[in-house]
Amino acid sequence: PCALSGGLVRALVNLLNDDTTFISVNRRLARALIEAYAAQQIAAGAHSWRTPDVIPFSAWVERVWSASARRDFESRVSLLRGWQERMLWEQVVRENVPREGDQRAMLAAAAARRAQDANALVSAWNISLDALEFGFSSESRAFRTWARAFRARCSEGGWVDPASAATSLGNSDRLAAASLRPRAVFAGFDFITPQQRGIRTALASAGIEVINAAPPQREARKSFRVFDDSLSELRAAALWARREVERAPGSRVGIVVPELHRVRPSVARVFDEVLIPGSALPSSDGVTRPFNLSYGEPLSRIAVIGDALIALKLSAGPVALAEAGRLLRSPYLCAGHSGLAARARADARLRDIGEREIRLERIAALAGIDEALKNSLRELVRMRRGVPRRQPLNSWSAFFSLWLSGLRWPGERALDSGEFQAVEAFRDLLDELAAIGAVAGPVKLERALSLFSNLADEHLFQPRSGRVPVQVLGALETAGMDFDTLWISGLHDGSWPPAPEPNPFVPVSLQRAAGVPTATPEGQLQLAQGRLERWCRAANEVVFSYPRSDQDESLRPTPFMAAAAFDGAADGDASKSPEFSLQLNQAPARLEVVGDERAPDMRVARGGAGVLRDQAACPFRAFARFRLDAAEVRVAASPMDARIRGNLVHSVLNALWAGLRTQSNLNALPAEELRQRITSAVEEAIEKERQIRPQTLRGTFARIERERLCSLMEDWLSIEKRRAPFDVAAQETEIEVTLGPLSLRIRPDRVDRLDSGEFFVIDYKTGNAEVRQWFGARPEDPQLALYTLAVESHPAGGPVAGAAHGALKRGALGFRGLADREGLAAGVSTPSASTVNAAKTVADWPALKAEWRHTLESLAVAFVSGDAPVDPRSPPATCVHCDVMPLCRVFEQRSEAGEETNP
Repeated sequence: PCALSGGLVRALVNLLNDDTTFISVNRRLARALIEAYAAQQIAAGAHSWRTPDVIPFSAWVERVWSASARRDFESRVSLLRGWQERMLWEQVVRENVPREGDQRAMLAAAAARRAQDANALVSAWNISLDALEFGFSSESRAFRTWARAFRARCSEGGWVDPASAATSLGNSDRLAAASLRPRAVFAGFDFITPQQRGIRTALASAGIEVINAAPPQREARKSFRVFDDSLSELRAAALWARREVERAPGSRVGIVVPELHRVRPSVARVFDEVLIPGSALPSSDGVTRPFNLSYGEPLSRIAVIGDALIALKLSAGPVALAEAGRLLRSPYLCAGHSGLAARARADARLRDIGEREIRLERIAALAGIDEALKNSLRELVRMRRGVPRRQPLNSWSAFFSLWLSGLRWPGERALDSGEFQAVEAFRDLLDELAAIGAVAGPVKLERALSLFSNLADEHLFQPRSGRVPVQVLGALETAGMDFDTLWISGLHDGSWPPAPEPNPFVPVSLQRAAGVPTATPEGQLQLAQGRLERWCRAANEVVFSYPRSDQDESLRPTPFMAAAAFDGAADGDASKSPEFSLQLNQAPARLEVVGDERAPDMRVARGGAGVLRDQAACPFRAFARFRLDAAEVRVAASPMDARIRGNLVHSVLNALWAGLRTQSNLNALPAEELRQRITSAVEEAIEKERQIRPQTLRGTFARIERERLCSLMEDWLSIEKRRAPFDVAAQETEIEVTLGPLSLRIRPDRVDRLDSGEFFVIDYKTGNAEVRQWFGARPEDPQLALYTLAVESHPAGGPVAGAAHGALKRGALGFRGLADREGLAAGVSTPSASTVNAAKTVADWPALKAEWRHTLESLAVAFVSGDAPVDPRSPPATCVHCDVMPLCRVFEQRSEAGEETNP
């Protein structure tokens, strides 16, 4: 070993020259060495230099094996890449898993991953497959069978897996054929496997100087801190890192989070808040992080890549409603930035329709989307028709590339650095998919998509960035790294030392005998002790910390801490620097408060009765909906919700009365002919709705809905037969009505003409129908009141004798209303005879109509004059289901005033 003084990276840089190859334990250390060498050259005034030969061990094995194979050995043998090997393992496992269908595929995919790891393990630690023959578990025997079949398959196909290639480098003749540099320096290895030891011995036999760079010999100032929970610990570490960078600009600060892969989102959020506190503001786009997280995230989670994967999924069949909406709103598809508003409205339309799966043809036919996207989608429909059902993976890779090009992916706007790198990584994955075709035969599109999605899920992406002062690392990523100051977090007994992680396909006894350190408690204990010692020499100052609790679990410090000597120990305090939002709220700025509860005058409004209903419920709601055109984007729980079922009922009744016209015709119609008319009207309504919701109204569901509507119509018409005689004067006819300064356009469901020449107004209700909601200065349901006044004021109208809801709800069928006399219909009474207390306070029907006019005109004047305060009628009940509540933030206002906010 070569013991180095000072920091390991800094010391190793001095050894870099044209005669040396540096073999690092991971890519992070290799990058650190190259960056440090470049900084040294720049500081020395160099304008250009030869890139040093620094390479991770796995990449070095691949390079050396390929070079030696080309020169003197099996030139026809190909080295398997990562996913080529995985695919071969999966084929072998699939042939030997006694299950069928999807379950078999899932078991094969999961087992292949672990079998691939087990194969690398037995090769690295010289564990013989023959040792798995007797006395061990069925899993171990299954792996032995798979491994032998895998090696036979490799021999037949002329392939070699990376583990076998590394073992073959233990031959000094092969190394001599690879034309290696005179010196090889190994850096950052916590332990050496027998396979690696054999390679080093072979290197020395081939005349190459082998140097093992030992950790630097220096002692750091050590302190120990304790925190109430892990979030406080992370926040304190971030604040400490910020202070260190501010105190010594240019210093290198490291923070170790042992289980970084598990808590990465929380870590990123905390460090964003502390190191770039303005990152939550809208103007923070493109801000460069002053820290780097060592553990990447799956490539499929990057927005530009996720959108591409959904677009590819659309080539094989329908996608989920949320995925279709994401595609429509994506800025990464053709004209996605400039056409975003129109596409967002198209997404809202899809959500309003509510079908859970959307096909390519449906999106292409959507009204409202721009012509660029529409033309692209139509071209994709034609492209898909000419694609073979099965083809090699390299052909599918080319198809995926063409498919995305047809959608102009990745879009019209310039990509930022992270997006650009993600797109490049995605294109590399397409090449990798094509390369897998060398070990796989033709497959269906669905299989190719599944395989490619797995590639994107398992590829950890981390964009390259310039040199940043703060590095947040997992325990393994610190190998060989050094810093000016270092913080080691999470050192509690539940995580340190880590639990053993033996491979399930190799007996633990064999792993223990071979000396695999991660497979046994003793090995993990030794590794953890070694890493702690290395951390103590990796910086001039090292802080150790742990949290007392994790949610409801109490934690204790790792036993290693009891024997350690610290220069200082204390309880941590993360509250000394408040969060950015609190700093803004507590800043001594003078805020100007402006109360603005009035809008400009407005004479004509869309929305009909909804304007007055919302003005009565809350003036701000009416302002937001009918002035600002604000509305919720529906979340489709079911494509056949109460609203759609109500529309079907309306359509059927309209069709029936369009043919019947009068009650006398209804009564004269034979029962069988009436059933036929009902069936025909129901079929017509369902077919009309099916054009909008083809995936929903079909098969058994359509049959059930048809039966429900037919039964409901028969029962309803039997009630209509028992009414006082009437003719249907109008259905869904638009009427303009003026209330004071406001003009509205409305469409009453139905207006009947009685024998007396008077009119009777009906509003169908498939939900609750309550007369009590018609009353008060702010009525809950002013719809029938408005319809009544509109019919009386219309030139073709006349006196209205009554108004009622037609309740079409099972268990509550019938009319609910008021009139100037009894007998018009069951469930319709005079105000004085009503069971509704509010109705009894009105003298008679004419007095009720006069009260309605006064109430509605008052609401109309308030709306037109811009009266828009946040004033819910019955808080908080009025606000619970309000879709514009995020605009008014009424609950926040009531909370600040000390009022109850729970509904």
